[in-house]
Amino acid sequence: MSTSNSMGPPLQGACNPWNQLPNMMHPAFIAYFNAMNQLAQQNEPSQKLVNPSKAPQPQPLIPEINQNSPQDQQPRKRTRNNSQAKPCTTSDEPSQNNSKQNFIVKFTSKKQFPPQLKGYLSLDRELKRCLPHCTIINAYINKRNELVIKSNSEENTELIKSTFPNDAFVHGVDAVRNKEPKFYLLNFSLDFDITDSCNLYELQTRHDITKALRIVKKSTKEPLKTIKALINNRESFEKIVKAGKIQIGSTIVKARPWKFDIQADQCFHCQKIGHMKSNCPHLDEIQLVSDAEATTHMSIGTTHHVADNALPSFKKLTEKRYKSNRKQAKPSNPNVHLENFAKSMLNLLIDTIKLFNQVTESIEENPQFFVNLVNKNLGPNYAKFVMNKLVAEQQENHNMSSNSDEDKDIEFDSNDDEQ
Repeated sequence: MSTSNSMGPPLQGACNPWNQLPNMMHPAFIAYFNAMNQLAQQNEPSQKLVNPSKAPQPQPLIPEINQNSPQDQQPRKRTRNNSQAKPCTTSDEPSQNNSKQNFIVKFTSKKQFPPQLKGYLSLDRELKRCLPHCTIINAYINKRNELVIKSNSEENTELIKSTFPNDAFVHGVDAVRNKEPKFYLLNFSLDFDITDSCNLYELQTRHDITKALRIVKKSTKEPLKTIKALINNRESFEKIVKAGKIQIGSTIVKARPWKFDIQADQCFHCQKIGHMKSNCPHLDEIQLVSDAEATTHMSIGTTHHVADNALPSFKKLTEKRYKSNRKQAKPSNPNVHLENFAKSMLNLLIDTIKLFNQVTESIEENPQFFVNLVNKNLGPNYAKFVMNKLVAEQQENHNMSSNSDEDKDIEFDSNDDEQ
């Protein structure tokens, strides 16, 4: 049986569609077909809806073509689907990372804030009545009986200060002034009278110093070369502190900011650094006095010196008080958590290693920086112990050195040496 007659003769030449297959599968033809298909999908709105029941059609496969064909030398054209719009950010939307600066102003009542106006809603109604055109972020009355208002701009803060009526919160309110910055002056001549009106006028006009007070030694009432000055101009204060000096007439005087940090203990008995008068080792020392200062002991009837503590009655009374105090005193057992203390020591060690250069400089020159680290991690008791130890060592080294310390930045002329 022959099958050639039933199947017919084979197709030859251009009439055979299999001969056109390489041209149909060419990359350029496929790219053109995909571009036309995408363009048709964009023009037809019905094609934008995707039917989930239908599976996506597979992409046409690109077979390898003979490398010897001259059509392979043409570069491939690629198209990218830009039908989907990319999300864009507008400049009107605020960035989350940008932090807004807030301005705070405080007010006090001329008498007292009424209790019925301290509630949230009543406070809001009163503020809207007094400040109708001001923007307020937050407002409350703190424990010091002060009205605290937070605003978003400095101009709005000034508007709040000037808008309050006289009957605000029934009795009226006054703005709280900032605390006046303080700084002290060193090596100030004792001949300069700080209470003189002409001198005060000179300090106020040139350096904005509103008030000045000379420090006096507590035990002997002797005036010292230290003056505490008050200034209410922040710019002038920062300028003086940055320069470290002020000029009065033709004389330059050293100036330093007034600090209230942890200071070393100073004994009021021997005037030495490192201990207090209660545990002073020099209290038992007998000071010799003249015969004119001798007095008579009323209970014994004998004449002796005032500072003589070798009397039998004095020794007996001292031993009696010592024994009674020992009986009344109870040993303290503080609850010290070793784990927390070890963690605090590790934190102090880490901070010391991170700031090694600053800590070394602080120990050698000014121990305040290292004392602040100790206070931060271990508390004020250990900080005061470190301050006493470092200041005592610095004072001992200063006394042993033969050369006096000189200020490298500013030269000061001492008028007392000439006298």
